[in-house]
Amino acid sequence: MNTISWHRSYLLIAHGSRDQRQHLALTKLTDLLSQQLATNAILDRGKYLGSNSVITRTQKIVILEKPHLPLVDYACLEFSPLSLAESIVNFARRSQQLGYRQVVLLPLFLLPGIHVTVDLPTQVNQAQQILAGQISLNLCSYLGSYAKMFDLLRYKFDKFNTQARDGKILLAHGSRYKRGNEACQLLAERLQATIAYWSIAPNLAESVAQLAQQGKQNLVILPYFLFPGKITDAIAIQVEQLQQDFPEVNLILDQPLGATVELANLILEGALQ
Repeated sequence: MNTISWHRSYLLIAHGSRDQRQHLALTKLTDLLSQQLATNAILDRGKYLGSNSVITRTQKIVILEKPHLPLVDYACLEFSPLSLAESIVNFARRSQQLGYRQVVLLPLFLLPGIHVTVDLPTQVNQAQQILAGQISLNLCSYLGSYAKMFDLLRYKFDKFNTQARDGKILLAHGSRYKRGNEACQLLAERLQATIAYWSIAPNLAESVAQLAQQGKQNLVILPYFLFPGKITDAIAIQVEQLQQDFPEVNLILDQPLGATVELANLILEGALQ
């Protein structure tokens, strides 16, 4: 893992939503990531200063107390008054004015669907053309591809001991782009969970029915979504209905990933690449 560069700023890129809860969650997540980056920056400075005998003890204290902390913000692909390209340009120019040399773009997408494979690169290319090389843009891989995403999901499932659950469902949004769903299917298989999708087949009802037929009695459903929103609200309503349809099965609906320290640490993995 690389260390923090003192010349990089960081821009989280989300899908966007009209739901105010998602904007509040993005603000919280931005703050959490900023804190993580700041902690790493201070530690990195401490290691550097500790190995440099030319710098005096007083100078070390001053630098450690007033580090050049990374600039962090977020932008949205949709449901924003500005296009993503415009938001990137504005953030890049603000970064440049503050002395940063590179903007690290961190896509908060869980599947490699059309947004990740087509829309994001298109918007970033537009921003690069406008900036004309004045500052570097580094588009990182999407969040769902990070190696430690598996660990985070496994942790969320393992909160429920084996007596409390004998079946697991990973419920993702789904994509019309087939390869995006293949990535999610592989993740579910590693988690030893059944895959279900919100927008395509197999849906949640079909997956619950399948596991009920296998004799499973306690099913943990993990929504593979970033934050609470209209879709997760609809999922909760559907789970209540499915509980009535399958009274012999105990359905346990977990929360989406959420703006947590654990998720911020995961995003930090991409920021340090």
